[in-house]
Amino acid sequence: MSKKQYCREVKASGKHTYVPYDSQPAQSDVIIVVRYYNMLMANSQYRRRVSWLQKDNDIGHLAIFEYFGKHFPGAPHSNTKKGLSEPYIRTPATTMDEIAELATNSRPQIYNRLVTNSI
Repeated sequence: MSKKQYCREVKASGKHTYVPYDSQPAQSDVIIVVRYYNMLMANSQYRRRVSWLQKDNDIGHLAIFEYFGKHFPGAPHSNTKKGLSEPYIRTPATTMDEIAELATNSRPQIYNRLVTNSI
């Protein structure tokens, strides 16, 4: 079987096989469903699947996000010191952008200014 043929996947007794179509479709008629999977490091039972359609290497403008499992508030950062159990919350991108802008002028006062503004 050539690797440049379009096939359908058949699962029989737990084994996946690929059967080529009798008449191969034209490349311009093919639409591919792309799926991306990942899981939450703090809980491997909580998973996310993102799916979208792709035609001729042109990614569509719509994606479907699906979440499986039970989400819980979070876990400590994987690099945390012993005894700390606060859940890790990522710093918002807007705050990181503000830090980068402030870092060009006033390095030591950045943290104090941001903490004062957030109170």
